[in-house]
Amino acid sequence: MSCEHCPNWIKDKKPATCQTCFWCQPFAVRPHRHAESPTLNLAWGDKEVAEYDRLVALSNKAEVELPDFVKAVLRKHSEPGSTRS
Repeated sequence: MSCEHCPNWIKDKKPATCQTCFWCQPFAVRPHRHAESPTLNLAWGDKEVAEYDRLVALSNKAEVELPDFVKAVLRKHSEPGSTRS
């Protein structure tokens, strides 16, 4: 989730809500699960950037936004009976 998808940003616009949000204050606020939208924040280390770039290229080729593409990959590989789960 980021600001453009946040109900507070879209509708309420309450600064106090932003001050308690991980996305607004990543070093001041502990990551937490938003009641409306659980999140997963991934950081790619130096040696992993090529993997990230491959995911971006694959999502672009599939014409799917990167978060949706990654979710689809995770779903596929976490299905019961998957050899990679």
